Amino acid sequence: MPPETTTTQTEQSIKPAQEAQALTRETLTEIVDTNHVNRLALLYVMVKLELAEALHSGPQTSDALAAAHGAHPEALRRVLRAVASLGLLTEYVDGTFALTNLGQLLRRDLPDSIRDQVLLVWELWIPARTGLLAAVRTGESAFSQVFGESLYEHLTHVPDVARPFDTEMIAISRDSAHALLAAYDFAPSAKIIDVGGGAGALLAAILQAHPHATGVVFERPDVLASTREHLAAAGLSERCDIVGGDMFEAVPVGGDTYMLSHILHNWDDAHCVQLLQNCRAAMAPQGRIVIFERRMPERVTEPDGAYEADVNMLVITGGRQRTEAQYRALLATAGLELTRVIPTASVRSVFEAKLPDASP
Repeated sequence: MPPETTTTQTEQSIKPAQEAQALTRETLTEIVDTNHVNRLALLYVMVKLELAEALHSGPQTSDALAAAHGAHPEALRRVLRAVASLGLLTEYVDGTFALTNLGQLLRRDLPDSIRDQVLLVWELWIPARTGLLAAVRTGESAFSQVFGESLYEHLTHVPDVARPFDTEMIAISRDSAHALLAAYDFAPSAKIIDVGGGAGALLAAILQAHPHATGVVFERPDVLASTREHLAAAGLSERCDIVGGDMFEAVPVGGDTYMLSHILHNWDDAHCVQLLQNCRAAMAPQGRIVIFERRMPERVTEPDGAYEADVNMLVITGGRQRTEAQYRALLATAGLELTRVIPTASVRSVFEAKLPDASP
């Protein structure tokens, strides 16, 4: 399950702010003149050199930090002073630097740490966006043109990026689970197949809310170790199976509910239709497919972050955000019928689909 980008920068590194606003002459100039990238570069140096972890034990000089972390002493001192000017460090008269409470957020071991978001934005999302012009010219994802491979191919052999990416996806699932459960009733579900379910965080929340149900997380084999660990920690190993495979080949059979959360927006129409057909072939006759995605407005009538989110998917995966009409058409092509569209408290809606002769 991939990003829209960064609410922890969670639904925001590949997703813009939920409250979109029209630009003015002043805010347009801010986009050009902003120093946010400069400041993010400072945070990236802190994170990549693990300086917050080093300073957690107490103040240190820039010389000591440079020697321990492979940096040029004077260059590092200049960066540390810039970081201190932002309020993340304190510079003492003896030349040492110490973490402030705000700076603690760069440590890897805090629940609300922003360390992973900094890494992902700097190492993946910003470089990928430099390929937007090429994406517009070719229709291919900007990411693949910058990195020479797809996002998922890249993650399989760059574990230092894959780990924070997986952490970020777990955070997105946890953040959105409450909104999904508040809007959609899973009580009739006996066996829920979460297709592309990542570490299983969303399915875990559903199963914990509905103790009668069992589940299956279906994912690429290379991420299943994280899935197994997460479900065990949630106490769901006995109620939730873990299956690896390619969702464009086939999905596990026999479920009465097939979850596609944060999945279809990553793919073009042809891949989406194939996946939906696979779910249709595998599900019980009276089963349903639950799609949890953004609903694009049919046309632009006011500022809305959905349009930037749509371009973000062109950048990252080559996928797209879709309107209700587009989801209805995708489902019809796959031999399914859109039966309900339910808004939630999040930016996403629930699209429920069934076999045509099974609809109410």
